[in-house]
Amino acid sequence: MTDGTEIIVTVDYKKEQEDGSVMLIFKTSKYVEELIAYRKISLEVIWWSYSGLKIPNSAIMEENRKKLCNKK
Repeated sequence: MTDGTEIIVTVDYKKEQEDGSVMLIFKTSKYVEELIAYRKISLEVIWWSYSGLKIPNSAIMEENRKKLCNKK
């Protein structure tokens, strides 16, 4: 898969090594057939991503313990 497809995974295992590095094992059930078709793969880990509309913090106000968007 060289098309930049994002695959949602979970961190299944984490271990800190003696040299200070960290080993992570990711778990997924999607695109498994495509991934195992390669002997070696490169990947980029995206820890979190957001989608949708962005509202600046200055536009959020609180009323009766509820956060509301300030409509100007």
